[in-house]
Amino acid sequence: MTEKEAAERIERISFYEGIFDELKAADPGEELSEELTEKRRLLEQYYTSGEWLSDYEADDAGLLPADLKRGVLSQDGVYDLLERLDASAGPYLGPAGPGGRAVRNRRCYLPGQGRPSLRA
Repeated sequence: MTEKEAAERIERISFYEGIFDELKAADPGEELSEELTEKRRLLEQYYTSGEWLSDYEADDAGLLPADLKRGVLSQDGVYDLLERLDASAGPYLGPAGPGGRAVRNRRCYLPGQGRPSLRA
């Protein structure tokens, strides 16, 4: 990894870390503002992209500075936050799924990616 690539990676992680912290601080009983909704979308987009995995692997390989704040790279942190935000938004009563039941999870999973386990 070049010095420029390392600097870009650190800047990207810091950017999403700020969004992660801001969304964690959001009141779970309140509906997200338009700005926070957009930030939530950006965080989910990062988390489901190859960039998050690449950043996670760089961290795992010890390629990131020790003093870099990196909660956004925890395996469960972002997923759990997105689930909490989705739950506080209320049930999704969108298009009916198989058997006529309403689809509750707004996230889409591509074929072959599997589906994450649902925790109680």
